[in-house]
Parts: sequence; structure tokens; C-alpha cells
Amino acid sequence: MDRESIIRQGSVADPSAAVSLTALQAGHEDSLSQFFIQLAQFGFVKVSLGPGARLDALTEGIRIGKSMGRFRFPPVGESVVYAKEHRDCFHALYSLSRACLSWILSGVDAETAETRFLGQRLGEAHGNVASLFAPDGQGHAPFADTEQAFGSSFFNIFDYDYGLLNAHKDRYLVTTIFADSDPATADQRSVLWVRGLTGRWHSVDAHLGSNEVVFMIGEELEEILGPLNLQLYAAEHCIRVDPDGEFLSRSHFRADPATAPSGNRLSTAFILGEPGLA
Repeated sequence: MDRESIIRQGSVADPSAAVSLTALQAGHEDSLSQFFIQLAQFGFVKVSLGPGARLDALTEGIRIGKSMGRFRFPPVGESVVYAKEHRDCFHALYSLSRACLSWILSGVDAETAETRFLGQRLGEAHGNVASLFAPDGQGHAPFADTEQAFGSSFFNIFDYDYGLLNAHKDRYLVTTIFADSDPATADQRSVLWVRGLTGRWHSVDAHLGSNEVVFMIGEELEEILGPLNLQLYAAEHCIRVDPDGEFLSRSHFRADPATAPSGNRLSTAFILGEPGLA
């Protein structure tokens, strides 16, 4: 699927539409096609989750984030204490990130050394889940060995009452986001903007459901996919009121000056990284 054909298909793609997780897990061809078209056309894709433990864990991660009183968890330069809600949220996002990578790898038309290696690491990671947060799943660091499968991955909770993100692209492989952001007030405060293939900014939060996760790919995966048939790209994105606003320094220490004083976006995010690619 080349970029020109993707642009032509833009008239039938809808950035506000979400793909069903259940359908993707079942391998439904139409859902997988929509997954790829959304990613390629808009730089992100939304996936809807059904009720259950995974959605509950993400929701609890948001709930505990509301009591932080600061921009991010884990805090930078401080000791980190993971509560059960943090660990459960980590596990939910980690499983979704690996699933996203597996769907993307299923769409390549030829195997390379990198895609074969990532497939192997997905298998290893599935077997290593029980070892996370040692000892006994109650620890305060997810990976005991950062060289294990996807050991360079990291997890955050962000409260945008206290910070912002200037326009940037994510590194590594996959970014997975779950947020508490009311679409009814999205035009009044800091929201997630993603720049699509044509250069247009899309407000993800303007149509974000309370049971939807957002996937984007990182620059490392874009480079791996470059020689193959999947023309996916690491999209520029930001958390601002105006995506074209001026760059603001000390972004992790102050909210966007144009946003509401409180009640801003609160989100969890997972960056899937693989140390063996370095």
C-alpha cells in the first residue's frame, strides 16, 4: 500500500472511527485493513475495547493519576513506588502494545532480519510476563533486566493541568495511549493533536471514546518498515490547545497558558522499545 493510494482512500477513511479490538484479535480482514488505512492516512488509529479486566485496569490507572498533583508518573530523579493500579495499568498497556506490533508485522509482504527478530521477541515477551515487577509481581521496576525482550519500554501517566508536550515524534516501535478527555470540551483545552499524511492536524480527543485506546508508531518501526510494503510513519504530535502554537520551554513544568486552569486531559502512555535493535 503506497502513499498515493492511501491518500486516494482518504475519502472513505474517518479519523473519528474506531476499530474493534475483538475483531482485530479474531483476524477479521476488513478490520485489519481499516487499522492499516487509519494509521497510514492519519498517523494514529483508535481501537475500542469491550468491558473487562483490561479496560478496568486502564481506567484505574487514570483514577490513581488524578491524585498525583504533578505532571508525570514515574517522577524524574526520584525513587519510584508502583501501586497495584500502576502495575495493572502497565500490564494492560504492555499487552496492547505487543498486540499492535503483531498486527503490523502480520501485514508485511516480506520478512527481514528485523521483522523476524521482533517476531521472536514477541514470543519471548509472552513467556516473560510473569517475571515483571519482581519479586512476585509486587516490585517497583517492571524489567529486572533491561536487555530482555522489550526491556527498554517505558510507561507514564500524565496530568496536563501541570504540563504540556510540544510537537514531536516518538522514538522506538509503538506508542499506546489511554486517556480521560471529554470530547465536549476538547476545543477549550490541551488535547492530543496528530499530524496526518497530508499535513493536517487532527484532534484525537474531539472524538475519543471512554473505551478507546490510541496507537501510533515510532521512528524505529518506521525505519524497519521503510523497505517493505507498509508505508506507515511516525506521526508528529503534541498536547496543546493550538498545535501550531509557539514552542514552549520547560514544558514538563507548566500547562499550556491557553488551556483551562483545571480539568485537563489525563492520560496513560506506553512506549514499546526493543533493546536488541540498538
